[in-house]
Amino acid sequence: MKTRFLLLFLVPLFLLNGIANGQAERTFVKSFNLMGRQTVVLNLGDNVQISQWDSEVMRIQMTVSMPSANDGTLKALAESGRYM
Repeated sequence: MKTRFLLLFLVPLFLLNGIANGQAERTFVKSFNLMGRQTVVLNLGDNVQISQWDSEVMRIQMTVSMPSANDGTLKALAESGRYM
């Protein structure tokens, strides 16, 4: 009986813990009008993909993920201007 109680209690507890301590992830997009310029210099770090396209607008897309955080924390950081 005790084993059954432990299983019924611990399994949902582990599932809730995984949901509460999951990984938060957001994608931010910013567009810039190049105003006819032909060259753009970017000073970027690691893990960057660059794709060329025929447009007068440059678009930057950034995905931010935070392990062991929730969406509320990441949303608060974004609203405070952290990722601008």
